[in-house]
Amino acid sequence: MKNASPIAFHLERLAEGDFSMPVEVSGDEQTKIKLHALEQIRINLVWLAQGLEDSTDVTHKTETPVSLGHEVKGSWKDILADLEFLNLELPSQIKSISEVIESIRVGDLSQNIEIEPRGEILELKNTINTMVENLSVFSSEVTRVAHEVGTEGQLGGQAYVVGVSGVWDQL
Repeated sequence: MKNASPIAFHLERLAEGDFSMPVEVSGDEQTKIKLHALEQIRINLVWLAQGLEDSTDVTHKTETPVSLGHEVKGSWKDILADLEFLNLELPSQIKSISEVIESIRVGDLSQNIEIEPRGEILELKNTINTMVENLSVFSSEVTRVAHEVGTEGQLGGQAYVVGVSGVWDQL
C-alpha cells in the first residue's frame, strides 16, 4: 500500500491480522483522533489474540485471570469474560468429567460429577451421572441374580432395573 494514508495503511495491516506495528498518532487534529482510536483497536486486538492463545489448551488449568492490562468496555468486556471462563472454569470441568469416566473404566461406580456447569457441559454431566446410576443399579441386579443362581441354586432369577432401555432392558 504505497502512498496510502496512515489510516488506510494501518487498517490494511489490521485486516491482514498484523497487529505488531503500533499506530503512530500524528497529523492534523482529526487524523490524530482517528489514529488514536485505531491504536486502541490494535491494542485490544493484540490482547484478544494473546488471550485466545493462552486459552487454546483447555486441558491446562491456570489460576491466572485473563487481563488486558487496561479497562475494557462493551463487547470487549464480554469477550474477556468468555476468555476468563475458558481459562479458569472449563479445564476444571473437563478434569472432573474425565475423572468420573476413568472411575467407570476401572469399575468404580460410586463417583459422580459434582461440578455446576451450564449449557452443553451441564447436559454432559447429567448424561454421565445418569449412566453411572443406571450402571450401578444394573450391576447390583446382575450380582443379585448371579448370587441366586450360583450360591442358592435358584434358576429363573430375574433382574429388575427401572428406567433403562435398549440392550440394557433386554438383558
